[in-house]
Amino acid sequence: MYPVEKREESTTKRPFRTPRSRLIFLVAIFGASLWHIGPPSRGFVPWIDNLSSPHPLGRSVQENAHLQWTPCPDNSTFYCSFFAVPLDYATPSSEDKTVIAMRMYPATVSGSERLGSIFTNPGGPGGSGHSGLLRTGPLLSNIFEGKFDIVSWDPRGVNMTTPRISCHPTNFHRELYALSHDSGDLDFNGADIATLNKSLLTTSARAKLLTEMCRDAVGDTLLRSVTTVNVARDLEEMRKAVGGGGLHYWGFSYGTTLGATYVAMFPEHSDKVVLDGVVYAPEQYTSLVDHGLSAGKSTNGVFDGFVSNCVSAGPERCALMKGTDTTAAELSARIWGLASRLAITPLPVPRPTAGMPTILHRGHLLGALFSALYRPASWAALAEAIARTEDGEGAALAELSGAGGAHWAEHARNITDAERAEEAGWGPGREMGASEGGMAVSCGDAPPFDVDGDLAVWTGAWLGWRDQLAALNPLGGPNWFSSVVRCRHWGSVLPSPPRYEGSWELGGDSRKPKNPVVFVSNSYDPITPIASGRRMVETFGKENARLLHNNGYGHCSTNHPSVCVAKALKAYMINGTLFEEGTVCEPDEGIMFPPKDSEGGMHAVGYSDEDRELAHTLRLLADAGIGIVPPGLGRTGFLSSHSAVPRIMLHPLLIAHV
Repeated sequence: MYPVEKREESTTKRPFRTPRSRLIFLVAIFGASLWHIGPPSRGFVPWIDNLSSPHPLGRSVQENAHLQWTPCPDNSTFYCSFFAVPLDYATPSSEDKTVIAMRMYPATVSGSERLGSIFTNPGGPGGSGHSGLLRTGPLLSNIFEGKFDIVSWDPRGVNMTTPRISCHPTNFHRELYALSHDSGDLDFNGADIATLNKSLLTTSARAKLLTEMCRDAVGDTLLRSVTTVNVARDLEEMRKAVGGGGLHYWGFSYGTTLGATYVAMFPEHSDKVVLDGVVYAPEQYTSLVDHGLSAGKSTNGVFDGFVSNCVSAGPERCALMKGTDTTAAELSARIWGLASRLAITPLPVPRPTAGMPTILHRGHLLGALFSALYRPASWAALAEAIARTEDGEGAALAELSGAGGAHWAEHARNITDAERAEEAGWGPGREMGASEGGMAVSCGDAPPFDVDGDLAVWTGAWLGWRDQLAALNPLGGPNWFSSVVRCRHWGSVLPSPPRYEGSWELGGDSRKPKNPVVFVSNSYDPITPIASGRRMVETFGKENARLLHNNGYGHCSTNHPSVCVAKALKAYMINGTLFEEGTVCEPDEGIMFPPKDSEGGMHAVGYSDEDRELAHTLRLLADAGIGIVPPGLGRTGFLSSHSAVPRIMLHPLLIAHV
């Protein structure tokens, strides 16, 4: 589908550079409600000894003296390590290394009951597992009865893993770069050909600008090193270093692409692998457009679910319901009508609740709406923001959409990423902050584009792709197209980044995982439809994979939690017990437009005390936003058709594709 330019080895490679000092990543940590589950004291982890020693901690690390666990300076109930791997696996003896920032939440059971480690990736590309585990580690541990260490990491180029990919000197520069292109003049949502042509040419120019900024900031050697095939090799090195046998893994969203790639590369080391919010992984490496068409297959269904559940909830629970006689069709027409009005007449927001005074345009509404489809728990807040915007008050929607930016007091400090890390207690020589790592992964994984050719020919072909994406998926398709344009000039990074080009077929003694891979899909997921889960089962073969169907909405099962799903995964991880083929789980009640003071299914009829506790854990996990890149992480400042990055969440694929 893509015009691909064949490229030879560059004769003018840009040198590998030490990244500049960079700014800010604010780690989002939940309050006491998360920690009351009971992070273990040191007395609960007898398998770890000699905690104050600088030597490797714990029996599992003895296989590799290069991995050393020490209490994390930001929360000593976790343990952290910095683990060196080759920057380029083609030259493993080179002195150039990637140093992976790892974090572990230890098992809470005794050493004899401990079952090993579960690795987890939160999605992206560009999501920080290292910081995300602060929110999710105790919760994931609780699901599996404290029997596993829960381990995550910052993938290459991201947050605390070095060298980092930061294409802006500070996060203040990154935020200004984003807002300088947030007027709404560039728009892939409409049908006006003049606007579409202008948007394509300007977005392409900006893509070239950002690509060159990245090349100047960190060099081609680093940019080409962060693709998924290398992250999968890193995961294999971490698995060997941690010890304990084959890989136990729970990956979300993009983490399913990573997990599927790992299984395809190292099937014999894949023990119990759960891939939740399933991407059809082969398209990551073959076509960004085909990938987008697959991703958007159920977006309309999730939007219809938002509207119909609002109507069912009524005016007491859904602010968009002006009366009890509004139909779903009428409500849908109102929302799209508001989008049309904002395209013509943007709404001033002189007194925002967050960010700077700004104007709301169509892109902000559609961006907030699409992003909210990821989390049914956010639908009530979205409905209220849209209703207020209908009445001429746009502050709530501006906050959800990211219009006007955010965290300006923190940005104004203008400290470097190294200073930020030292403030957080990591000491000299470390960095932490936002990055363009996700963009480097998405663009590097895909085949390069041919950027030569007649202007009318290539713009016509590209706008044809835009039409396909927008026709299938009016909410997310234009934004996906914008992210495809972002990768248009990534072919200038030379040599071409490595991508997985091996077989996806499993079978036989040498190409078979130890246990079938479990794919988990919701009925209606706005970015990873259940069709992708079914395709991955077919790709790996039914003897090597099984689909667990959660009959809910949102992105990843954790965002429409189900005790049924959690119990099935617990049995699989702890006992190796596989659920029956064709199993369909119902999600817990009370997530979408809940009554006030609702606890969301925790007191459902027929739940045992154990199930209520599990439901409570799942609700907190939904609040933690697994599969959702935290606000501020991965913001590239790259113009999308929805412009500013939504503050409900950044949708993980579109932030870096999204």
